[in-house]
Amino acid sequence: MRQARHDTSDIDWYLSSIGFGFNPGAIRHAYLPEYLKLQALSDEALLARGLRREMIAAHVYSKLLH
Repeated sequence: MRQARHDTSDIDWYLSSIGFGFNPGAIRHAYLPEYLKLQALSDEALLARGLRREMIAAHVYSKLLH
């Protein structure tokens, strides 16, 4: 069975904004399940968590980048 592809370009944009020299290759995959779980939620469910769709990448990776 072929796995569905997801648009995760917002993760790339967010991580590249952190700064030159930051190499997120390995950690990007570690946080991908949480990112995909949040992306699957409705906008209303995200709002109930205090999130908007465009905030998901920053929210997921902020735990790593304090």
